[in-house]
Amino acid sequence: MSCTPVLWVRLSRAASTASRPWGCRWTTTRPRPTSKRPSSTDAALDAAATLPRPLCLNVNVPAIPLGEIRGIKPCRQTKGFWREDFYRRQDPHGRDYFWLTGKFNNAEPDAEDSDEWALAHGYVAVVPVQVDMTDYRMLSALPDILP
Repeated sequence: MSCTPVLWVRLSRAASTASRPWGCRWTTTRPRPTSKRPSSTDAALDAAATLPRPLCLNVNVPAIPLGEIRGIKPCRQTKGFWREDFYRRQDPHGRDYFWLTGKFNNAEPDAEDSDEWALAHGYVAVVPVQVDMTDYRMLSALPDILP
C-alpha cells in the first residue's frame, strides 16, 4: 500500500530545553473517523491536499499547557541569528564527539507576523518553508561577473 504525501511537518516544542523535536507525516490515505461529523484534523488535511506541491511546513508548538494555546498562526520566519557553542565530549567508548548548544538572537522581537512572536504569545506557529535557497537574481548576474 502506498501513501501520497500531503505535507511534511516538523514539530517541536519551542522555548523548552528539555523538549525533543519529533517528526510526523500526514497523508491523504488515512482511515476516516466513524462519526458522520468530520474532525478539524480531517478538514485541515483536506484543505492541505489542495495546496501546491512541494509543500513543507515548519510547525512549532509553544511549551505551555495545551489549554493555554491561543490558536494557530500562519507566519514567517523571524530574522535573527544563532550564537552557537560546541563542546568536545567523550562517549562511553572513549570516542570524541561534539555537543552543539546555542541561543537564538531575535533581530525583530516586536514583529507580530513572525514565528518567534507567535510562540511567545501562546500560538502554534506555522511557517511555509522551501529547500531551494538559490538567489536567482544573483545567479543571473554571475555570468557577467565571472570569467
